[in-house]
Amino acid sequence: MTLVYLLQLYAGFVESVLLVVSVVLILILNIYVTHIFDTVSKNNTLQNEVKLYHQQSELQHKYYDNLENKYKESRKLIHDVRNHLQSIERLYENKEEDLAKKYTNDIHLMLNELNQKYYTSNRILNIILNDKYQIIKNTNIDFDCKIGEIDLDFIREIDITTIFANILDNSIEAAKQVEDNSYIKFHMNKFNDFIVINIVNSMKEKPIIKNKKIKSTKVNHDGLGLENIRKTLEKYEGSLVIDFDEREFKVNIVIPN
Repeated sequence: MTLVYLLQLYAGFVESVLLVVSVVLILILNIYVTHIFDTVSKNNTLQNEVKLYHQQSELQHKYYDNLENKYKESRKLIHDVRNHLQSIERLYENKEEDLAKKYTNDIHLMLNELNQKYYTSNRILNIILNDKYQIIKNTNIDFDCKIGEIDLDFIREIDITTIFANILDNSIEAAKQVEDNSYIKFHMNKFNDFIVINIVNSMKEKPIIKNKKIKSTKVNHDGLGLENIRKTLEKYEGSLVIDFDEREFKVNIVIPN
């Protein structure tokens, strides 16, 4: 009887030890899985940051490369300015005023092309807007951009790239598909302690909604642009509201300042 009792005690002890070991192993496994998840999450965040820095670097490179090209073109124009003036004088002397006016207008157009547009005092946003304008000007899209005196220095440059490059890319992609009366309106102003950004663009058809999210119409594209914008705005307690009808897509962004 005593032996049976001892065996039962031993079995109970072993069972208790195994239970404790199992619990400890489960805890260790949970900690390890959490660590792996955090590591993967940090790696994904780091990869996204690297990708955004690369995108920002490309934008800046294109901007300054464009400036250099415009500088070269302006030197050519300055070099030929005497010849241009002489040609205009000859046209007026020969009473060919219409041709002289057309010649003068052509030179004005050339000079306008050499100017880099100034939209805002924020360096990176100005680069983004100039880059997107280079795309827009070769389309039938009417671009209406109005920006008030706004200080965006409290927003990281990489976040400015995420917000504005993505939102403008989406607008351009949609507006390009509209054949007639295609437009993008980009307005940004400060009201009280808030920065308010309104982006409106024409579109050919309503966007696809999947799992309560807007699906991109671009091939091999997950439509993550708006989600990235939303997550970025959360860092600054900002909000993003989307509205659309049959022919127009509207985005309203509000950021406390």
